Order: sequence, then C-alpha cells, then structure tokens
Amino acid sequence: SYAFPKCRDPRFGKEDIFSFLSDDSKLRIKDLKSETVKTIENVSRYELIDGGKYILTLNRNHGIKSLLTIWDRRYKIIDTISGVLEYKLNFNSTALLFSFEKKGLNEIGIINFNSYSRENITEDKQAKFYNLTWHKNGLAVAFLSKTGKSSERDVINYYNIRERKLFTSFSSFNDGRT
Repeated sequence: SYAFPKCRDPRFGKEDIFSFLSDDSKLRIKDLKSETVKTIENVSRYELIDGGKYILTLNRNHGIKSLLTIWDRRYKIIDTISGVLEYKLNFNSTALLFSFEKKGLNEIGIINFNSYSRENITEDKQAKFYNLTWHKNGLAVAFLSKTGKSSERDVINYYNIRERKLFTSFSSFNDGRT
C-alpha cells in the first residue's frame, strides 16, 4: 500500500490510467502513456468503469442537489443525472443502480454499461428509495422504500432485470410486526 500526499482514493484503470481525488475536490486522471492529465472539478466521489472506458463523477455540494456525470474515455459527457441520492455498482461494475429525485418525483433506475442503456424502474411522489443492493449474479436488484411518515413500514422492493418486473412486499422485517 502506498500513500500519496494530498490525494485520496487513488486508483488504476487498466494499466495506462492513474486517478485520484485531490484535497480541493478535483479528480485528476493521468494517462500514463501520453503523460497527459485531465482535471474534473467539484468531485466528491468517482468510479472507473471497465478500466476507464467510462468515468462516473458525483458532485455533491452543500445546499445543491447532487449530479452524477458519466464521461467517456475521451472525457466527453455522455449522460448526467441530477438529484442523485444514492448509487451502487453491481459486482463486476457493468451496471449501476441509482435513486434520484426529479421534479418532485423519487425515481430509481439502472444503467447498463455494456450497451450503454438507461432504464427507469419505478417512481413515486412520496416514497424515498434507499439501501440499494445487487444480487450477486447481477440479474436482480433489491431496495427499500418508505414514505416520510414515521408510522410507515419499510417496503421491500425486488426487481428482476431480465423480466423487467418489480415485486413489492409490505412486510416489515425491522420491528417484529407483519
């Protein structure tokens, strides 16, 4: 393990990319072959997908909605999602499950990086989606939802990606009630 001064979250993408977040919230990506450095400002979290074929950046500022940006290898923006609340990559980083708020609706969606496609699973005006998780085979996801009422129970949601079917269970597992 190595320590790099004034940087956090250092990563290699394939053998020709090295990236890290600097103390001033800048993502620095160095192409080790060409010796060029690309800087993306205002980044709180990032992911290198498929060795750097895609770069995900999350910008989250105090008082400002978060913005998830997907960049290609040439640092061109190919997609943006405003209002991202949470995201989770599958185990082999070929897909992304994310929850976000847009125009008063809470939504949950999936991005498939193999074909670069984006699909919204469901939306709700009152419920918030959280605790996103992937099945280890990458063919299903689960997440919890809850309205803002403290008396509401957590709702367990299961989505089968192949069948594009959402299953919902109103049973609560956290308070002993059924």
